Amino acid sequence: MTLLRTATLTLVVMLLLAGCTSIFNSTPAATPTPTQPPPTPTPTPEPAAAILNGERILLADYQDELIRLQMALEAKGMTLTPQEQSQKVLDQMVDQLLLAQGAAEAGITVTDAELDERIQALTEEMGGGTALADWQTKYHYSANSFRRLLRVSVLGMKMRDQIINGVPEEVEQIHARQIRVDDEAKIQSLYQNLLAGGEFETLAFQEDPLTGGDLLWFPRGYLLQPAVEEAAFALQPGQFSAPVQTDIGWHIVYVVARELHQLTPDARLALQKKALQDWLEERRSQSTLEVTIP
Repeated sequence: MTLLRTATLTLVVMLLLAGCTSIFNSTPAATPTPTQPPPTPTPTPEPAAAILNGERILLADYQDELIRLQMALEAKGMTLTPQEQSQKVLDQMVDQLLLAQGAAEAGITVTDAELDERIQALTEEMGGGTALADWQTKYHYSANSFRRLLRVSVLGMKMRDQIINGVPEEVEQIHARQIRVDDEAKIQSLYQNLLAGGEFETLAFQEDPLTGGDLLWFPRGYLLQPAVEEAAFALQPGQFSAPVQTDIGWHIVYVVARELHQLTPDARLALQKKALQDWLEERRSQSTLEVTIP
């Protein structure tokens, strides 16, 4: 979890426990003319840090979020350059707004009554309205900004849940073994041995006496070495790959079985994270973003 997400989760976790004068023209000789109201003034928009798909990320909200990040960094004894801090805050606020915009497009809403309920629950959890107001002051929220950002946050959480809950319980998976060594000459020797009829499991246990190179069951998008995963999914049960190089050495992959299989909790969580990240990347690629801060 990034430091920014830790700072932002301060709010999210607490939320889950429960943001004319008329003008007259006259003509001579007492010939009156109708009164004309003055034109309605156009409100001056608040300064923006960025504009995402026509929607403003307020400069004041960005500045307050930057302060909250700096508070989190100081609490952890860590530092980031001003440019890194700015980028982290902006990225987080853009992702949050992308999720909220996606929720609106999907017909997901947050009513005023729901916001009131969440704020009331948070107020009770913190010990009363004074305690909540003190917390808001400490973390640079006004009552208005807290409610506004709460709405965006809740919309984002609802959209996030819809995305990650779309990951099924069962997907195609592979049960595989690997032989992994550091030396290219050795992996080529082992590969020739296999081509000559050598037993994969025997060779795997020679290199890894503890597990025999067992990778267990895994879906696409789960292994830390994508090249190994790609090689495995190119095979059918009983087949082995040519040597594959990664940043941790050389591998030969053997597929034991391949079928629709129940995801482990860890694998499903990894696929949910990937689904969310893929969704955000796709939305970013389809969006227009104008950054108005230096």
